[in-house]
Amino acid sequence: MISKYISKKSKVVIISLIMMIALYIFYTKNFDNSVENGIEKCTSFIKEDEIKHGLNAEYQQIISVSNNHGFVKKYGWVTQGDKRFYLRRSYTFDLKKISKDNYKLSIIKISKSHNDNLPQEVFIKLWPEKYRLFHILKIQEISDDVFLFSGLEFPLFTCKAEKK
Repeated sequence: MISKYISKKSKVVIISLIMMIALYIFYTKNFDNSVENGIEKCTSFIKEDEIKHGLNAEYQQIISVSNNHGFVKKYGWVTQGDKRFYLRRSYTFDLKKISKDNYKLSIIKISKSHNDNLPQEVFIKLWPEKYRLFHILKIQEISDDVFLFSGLEFPLFTCKAEKK
């Protein structure tokens, strides 16, 4: 009955709006891959000293996660025998939820600073996993706004989320 008072053009607009709203609701329920564990912004500062494969690495990392994106900055020194190399690399990545606490971390870009003189083959000896295209992570909230990021075998780091 109401349809005889609405023009054909208005019907098309109303139907289009209803379809757009339905598509939006469907997309956000099924394809939203944002980190759904409450991390809006979480940063971790890590200082490491490690020795492996005859290499001594002293470096720091800054890891920041915001929604479903993040970056890692790694800088410091690597010594191989009597040679000392400067390390300054950064990575950007995306996170996609694949199950309850598991996420796929996909590396988007790796950047090497102009003053990073660490040879690629030495870098790969220390951190071969950095050149995998993706990693599987478990992200768990271990206390209020504190999150534990773990690999498949062991914990990697924790970070405290900024208050909303």
